[in-house]
Amino acid sequence: MKRIPGITKRGNVWQVRKTYKGQQIYRLFSTGSQAGHTLAERYLQGEMNRIDQGQYVEVHKTLEEVFEHMEKRKRQKRKQSRITTNNLFEHVIKTLDGDSYIDSFTEQDIEDLEDDILSSGLKPRTQRDIISLVKRIFKHAMKYKWIKEDPTTKLERPKIEVSKVEVFTDSQMKRLFTEAERKFDTNPNLLGMLALGYYGCLRCGEMMGLQWKDIDWKKHIIHVDRQYHVTMKVFTDPKTDSSKNYICMLPDFENIMKRIYNRVNGLARFKESNCILTSYHEGYTGRPTSRNTLRVGLVGLTRRCDLPIETRLHTLRRSGVTMYIKTEGIEFASAQARHKDIHVTWQYYTSKDSVKDDALSKAWQRAEKKGA
Repeated sequence: MKRIPGITKRGNVWQVRKTYKGQQIYRLFSTGSQAGHTLAERYLQGEMNRIDQGQYVEVHKTLEEVFEHMEKRKRQKRKQSRITTNNLFEHVIKTLDGDSYIDSFTEQDIEDLEDDILSSGLKPRTQRDIISLVKRIFKHAMKYKWIKEDPTTKLERPKIEVSKVEVFTDSQMKRLFTEAERKFDTNPNLLGMLALGYYGCLRCGEMMGLQWKDIDWKKHIIHVDRQYHVTMKVFTDPKTDSSKNYICMLPDFENIMKRIYNRVNGLARFKESNCILTSYHEGYTGRPTSRNTLRVGLVGLTRRCDLPIETRLHTLRRSGVTMYIKTEGIEFASAQARHKDIHVTWQYYTSKDSVKDDALSKAWQRAEKKGA
């Protein structure tokens, strides 16, 4: 079969995509192998002849077709969740007709959509995500030259006011650890999550990416070399360059990790390369657990302890850094959080009401004296 530039096979589909004299030629043929290739070749040659004769090639795509094409490309790169964007797209088609051609929408239509979203009563973060999706759809259409002008150029994402971040107090953390101890036999992940998040100051992806081989019991440290990407479902490098480091295990922290290790060490599927926070849906698997499972577990703990705080997994990390600033000093807290330097820790935690100014000032003075 002759190879023709601009015609490629994608599974059982022949794809025609070529830019010829500034015009975009695009079409899919799902007919059988040889017949589909022949049709694609004839279509490409015919469109190229039309361009040579000065006839403009138009590819009409509806709003929904552009969205589906964009999602398909994203899923091929494994960068985005289809479920999340589908839910956001449902809000878009409440105002914009999904069956209308993408090139029929004007700036006035986009302004009406923006007014509807901002007055919908949705959470500010959801409103921002919907507007971002609309901008991506039309940007995608511009990339493939399905539209000549982008009507979303004046559309701006709403700014989100950052609210005060709450942290767990020492007494609240004791209640959480006590409740997790009660559930240890059935779900050791709860105790491990609290220990890694609070004592280890780890982010959610870093907790999920930890393996037993990362623990150096002799040096009392844990190496943080990777994180688990919940969308791509692969191990990647940590969030920042400074995050790829190690954390110290103080006695309380190390005792909890040894207890969890002793519980799983004798199981048939246990390996040193298994994840510490693993899935127990089909027994002990060693595979990473899901972020939603961890969050649901933390929400359950806070409800059983009757704690009036908006629960996020990152709250454990912030609570741990706050605790270390008070007890060990800002220099140790910065190292445990794997910040670039203590100035970053100072910047993020001086505005927290849970850290008193005098405690921070004393910790800062100690750090400056050691530096001098």
